[in-house]
Amino acid sequence: MRRPSAVALVSWSLVALVARAALADAQTLPRPTNKVGDFAGVLTPAARAELQSLLTTLEKDTTAEVVVATTASLNGMSVEEYGNRVFNEWRIGKAALDNGVLVLVAPTERQIRIEVGYGLEGVIPDALAGVIIRDDFLPGFRDGNYEAGILKGVRRVAAVVRAKQVVTSEQLAAPAPSSRPGVFLWIVFAAMAAMWLAGAVMAGATLGQALSVRAGSEMVFGMCAIVMFAGLPIFFLARTAFLLVPVALAGGVWGYRRRPLRGAASRSGSSPGWDWSASTGSSGSDSGSSSSDSSDSGGSGGSDGGGSSGGGGASGSW
Repeated sequence: MRRPSAVALVSWSLVALVARAALADAQTLPRPTNKVGDFAGVLTPAARAELQSLLTTLEKDTTAEVVVATTASLNGMSVEEYGNRVFNEWRIGKAALDNGVLVLVAPTERQIRIEVGYGLEGVIPDALAGVIIRDDFLPGFRDGNYEAGILKGVRRVAAVVRAKQVVTSEQLAAPAPSSRPGVFLWIVFAAMAAMWLAGAVMAGATLGQALSVRAGSEMVFGMCAIVMFAGLPIFFLARTAFLLVPVALAGGVWGYRRRPLRGAASRSGSSPGWDWSASTGSSGSDSGSSSSDSSDSGGSGGSDGGGSSGGGGASGSW
């Protein structure tokens, strides 16, 4: 019993393959005698004549071949598969240039396909083909006016091909201009970035020093500097926070731990609260300090003043 079942299974498989092949042959659209094959009957004679004239003139001027086809049914195939098959069987475009375009419309399935040959993929990339379908074909199709949508969309396709296709051999051979900035611009940009980072470090250092000695006026100045050198770039480009925030914090820690602001050190020892006077406007008692105090301050300043880089920093790419 197993042998007849196996034979029957093979027989049915062969029948299915033959039937599928016959159906596939029946799905092929007959090639039209001109550049418009309205097999779905959605175009008037006047519209077909207009499209024929437009596409014939386009081919004479650019050698690119654009063909329009409508079909009553995709016969169960996807519009991509159907369009690719029609494009290849009709041999649209010049063989040496692959410069053909097929506009396929299936009103029954409400599908449209713009099939582009290899030679025109740079002129009508997938993204642009999608824009043309969305902006030019579909508005008329949604209103049930297939003729208006096809006319508008094919005119747009022809305009794009005409604008990009007609180039001389010298233009094709000419190298494209480089969009990369020159070395001088990179140097200028690097210098400005370094200066801006230095400003962020100094703003953080000023704020840190002011916090360490409770100097109110210096704290306000440091906060304004932080807003300018760190806040503004972060406001316009949020990703700069990954660089500017650590830099400003590092400056703040450095300023907090180094020697306090000049003039604020003497005030910090005598007053436990915040001092909102300017550091340059010292009182008479401050200016009348003993020479021994001045020499002590100068001595300690000479030993602590100045800092060296520890090699830290950050790099970015865009």
